[in-house]
Amino acid sequence: MRTAKASTDAQALAALHSGYQALLDDRATHTRDVLAELTAVKAELIAVRQENARLLLEVGALRAQMGHSPEGPNHS
Repeated sequence: MRTAKASTDAQALAALHSGYQALLDDRATHTRDVLAELTAVKAELIAVRQENARLLLEVGALRAQMGHSPEGPNHS
């Protein structure tokens, strides 16, 4: 009877360990996926910031041209 109980307990423990390991593996996969997504978002944000900086420079140059040209608002 004791041997059967020990065997049942060992099987239950093995099943519990297996389930816990599967949960850890799933969590690790999810964490890797989230980190990959965050890396992609970070790269996209860097690109958007660079484009924004370029556009700000372009708008500044256009404003400077408008302000200094005979057609500009300061020379009507």
